[in-house]
Amino acid sequence: MVNATGTIIVTPNNTVTSNAARTLCINSALSPAITHTTTGATGIGTATGLPAGVTAAWASNTITISGTPTAAGTFNYTIPLTGGCGTVNATGQIIVNINTAATVANTTLCIGTTISRTQATTGATGIGTATGLPAGVTVSWA
Repeated sequence: MVNATGTIIVTPNNTVTSNAARTLCINSALSPAITHTTTGATGIGTATGLPAGVTAAWASNTITISGTPTAAGTFNYTIPLTGGCGTVNATGQIIVNINTAATVANTTLCIGTTISRTQATTGATGIGTATGLPAGVTVSWA
């Protein structure tokens, strides 16, 4: 008869926290960085779905997603944890909007003259409060 002794170590499955979607404008730094806290993992695999200009790194049980996105769109990312037990991914969403701008040429009119001007925009979904308009002049979004 042979007897053996030893220690069995039971390691819990990996875990990762989730985060709410983050929205920012193209070419604007992701600040503060997005973080996911992990337990059990020893690193991360290749991140997929991040916008161009944004990267993921792992250190001290924290995934940090940072950078400056150079592409607009909705990006659903997945970052697999490595090491430890179980198959777990950090997931989230980054929404990158295009910068909206409208350029308007100056208009010269005589007092009492009606003005009707249409300005095309790209990426805008409305307008804020107009400032600096002369008395009697209003602006609206259509």
